[in-house]
Amino acid sequence: IILLSAVRGKVVEIKDAFAFAKKNFIRFLLAHILVGLAVMGGFLLLIIPGFIFAVRLSLIDYVLVDNEDIDGMEAFRRAWRLTAGHSGKVWGIIGVAFLMVLLVFTLIGIPISIFLLVMYAGAMPLLYNYLVGAPSAQSNIMAPPPASAFEAKKAS
Repeated sequence: IILLSAVRGKVVEIKDAFAFAKKNFIRFLLAHILVGLAVMGGFLLLIIPGFIFAVRLSLIDYVLVDNEDIDGMEAFRRAWRLTAGHSGKVWGIIGVAFLMVLLVFTLIGIPISIFLLVMYAGAMPLLYNYLVGAPSAQSNIMAPPPASAFEAKKAS
């Protein structure tokens, strides 16, 4: 309700949005159960129909917000009719949203990946240092030598 009102140039307060959600919860729940069943059934019918159903029914929330007097099944029909011939526009919006999310994850992921790579790069020499019993930079205490084949060869 907030986003649809904003697009139309109206202001809706949070308390009004919560009151609307509370009053219409069952309508939205039933409509989303119908959409979920349709999409799931579509995916069971060779996957592609599931994508078609998801796109064609993607406006059901806005239909319910705009028409408080209709039930979930009528919203289902209206959303289907509204998107007829406009699936490309819906796919375009989904694509742009996907690219924005991908950009955010990339921007967050690169620094985290570099940090983890540096930590991994430091872990391997630390393990080697421990296994050969060399002193570490943190302390001058020697690690106890392991009883390994490497040590047995070193002794002979």
